[in-house]
Amino acid sequence: TQETIDFLRQEFSAPLNVRDFAWSVPLGMEQQVYTMSLAAINLDTNPEAAYLRDLAHGLRLDAQFCNELHQRYGAPTIF
Repeated sequence: TQETIDFLRQEFSAPLNVRDFAWSVPLGMEQQVYTMSLAAINLDTNPEAAYLRDLAHGLRLDAQFCNELHQRYGAPTIF
């Protein structure tokens, strides 16, 4: 419906609160959420790096895990 389309457009255009997003992730899904975010981003700007750093912090992921994941996917390390 048009109402649904308008709602989705509004949600997609709103800035993401990374802390709230990280806190909404169910326990046990932290690594998968970070991996999906990394896969969806072409890590080539400072805001993208800041998002991933904030996400990792909010998900309580350690730097070593994140760096290994970045290396596995050919993404620059940021930790």
